Amino acid sequence: MKNKTKSFLIIIFSSLFFLIVFEVFLYLENYRPDYKRYSNVFGEKKYLNNDNLLDIKKYNENIIVLGDSSTHGEVCASKNKDCVNMISKKINKKIFNFASPTLDNSDYLNQLIHLEKIRADVKKVLVFVHYNDMPISHIKCKNYEYLKNNNLDIFFPNKCKEILKTGIDTESNSKIKKIDNILEISKVWWMIREAIFNTGLFNKYYHRSEWTTFFRNTESEEFKSLVADINFMKKIANRNSYEIHFTYFPYVNDIVLDNPNAKDFEILINNLSKHNIKMHDPWKYFVNNSPKKSLTWSLIDKHPNCVAHNLLADYIVSLDIL
Repeated sequence: MKNKTKSFLIIIFSSLFFLIVFEVFLYLENYRPDYKRYSNVFGEKKYLNNDNLLDIKKYNENIIVLGDSSTHGEVCASKNKDCVNMISKKINKKIFNFASPTLDNSDYLNQLIHLEKIRADVKKVLVFVHYNDMPISHIKCKNYEYLKNNNLDIFFPNKCKEILKTGIDTESNSKIKKIDNILEISKVWWMIREAIFNTGLFNKYYHRSEWTTFFRNTESEEFKSLVADINFMKKIANRNSYEIHFTYFPYVNDIVLDNPNAKDFEILINNLSKHNIKMHDPWKYFVNNSPKKSLTWSLIDKHPNCVAHNLLADYIVSLDIL
């Protein structure tokens, strides 16, 4: 009995030791240097950005970039090798990067409304749309509620009434997703989760699998809210006499022509075009010019690495829209 107990304890402690070592390895492999960022207030909401909103008054005919974590580019921004900095160097123009992690179209709308209120001199805006823009989350509903309370004629999804009441959205509407949210503290879990998701057997239990349907279903509130918000952004641009352009930062973990994520965006771009919304598609440029099939930052962080940032910068420059 003692030998069995001893063997059991050895297995447990050995396993724990391995997990701790592996966790440390993943932390080091995923490391990115810290750098100075700015806490900017747009409306009544704080955003962590690479550029200082207060500096915008120092320049004329400003170029603004909006987007989520991929465009924010913290993995490369410490060395000024993120997409926006690379574009700025290539065209020799100052560009303000107001992208930030977890943002969506309701945030971009809020940011443009604030820039209008402070009478910022804006010449061009480039918005990067991504999967974050599709689900109607609790955060998005709070943004819509704020904008609506400020007497703005926005599209307010019916789903928001229940989400604001219960606090439950597509990231927390099942026990499995709640457990996933708790386990996210572990980098080992990030790797396991990604492997499970990519097998296709369990991806229906992750909120990302639901988001792809929003790209295809033009009758969903998710798609309708995206269209309404983009049209509102275009209206702001028109009345302030500046250009606004839309594109996306591709997923870079499998850069092949028939990547299903790329197909989602192809369908979205086609559906948006029916609403007189043009979105530039960088996917074929990536397929034709990427040096590798995968340009992710690390084993657990599937955000684009600095090579991908430079590739997207080259694509944007080739469009000659900034």
